[in-house]
Amino acid sequence: MNSRRSSQLYTVVMFWMAIALLAPRTLAQDGKKSFASPGVVELGGSASYSYTQPVSNGTTSDGVHSVALMPYVGYFVAEGVEIVANPLGFSFVKSGSTTVIDVRLLGGVSYNIKVQPGIYPFIEGLAGLTLRSIDAGGAKATVSGFSWGGRGGVKFAVTSHGMLNVGIQYLQITLNPSGADKRFGSNELSAGAGFTVWL
Repeated sequence: MNSRRSSQLYTVVMFWMAIALLAPRTLAQDGKKSFASPGVVELGGSASYSYTQPVSNGTTSDGVHSVALMPYVGYFVAEGVEIVANPLGFSFVKSGSTTVIDVRLLGGVSYNIKVQPGIYPFIEGLAGLTLRSIDAGGAKATVSGFSWGGRGGVKFAVTSHGMLNVGIQYLQITLNPSGADKRFGSNELSAGAGFTVWL
């Protein structure tokens, strides 16, 4: 295993260790907390429809439509301020004989604003790693690189501890091969909906 893959694996392991250490303490707190309060954990996921515009050697080409699944973990460190992660997000695109699979580990900070009981607009900054596997008619390749972007939307309380999330996300994914002097990767704009529970 090369040092880059080892570093990526180390990052994933450290993330899950941090969640394992934080969750028991949070779950032990009393049930009087409200959503977006310090110490609250948010767990769930979303599905999204994406429009991706490929970039090769600095030039954009026709876009591709795809579907993605993204688990979600958040921990509120202050009122409305949440440390978030989209661990092991997955997207699948097939066009003719070409199949592209992305696996992502993204993290960031989200700010949730209570505008009235049960309604929380949010804005989120994200950054992390993307691993892309490409199979073009039997010719296979795997590349990885840095991704960054943001997400904004609204969370609606639909049960006492359940939130419906709707939002729009932009990601700039850079997957430059060795020696590239211009950017390779994709620009991704997606609209999605999901469900989370808070503890």
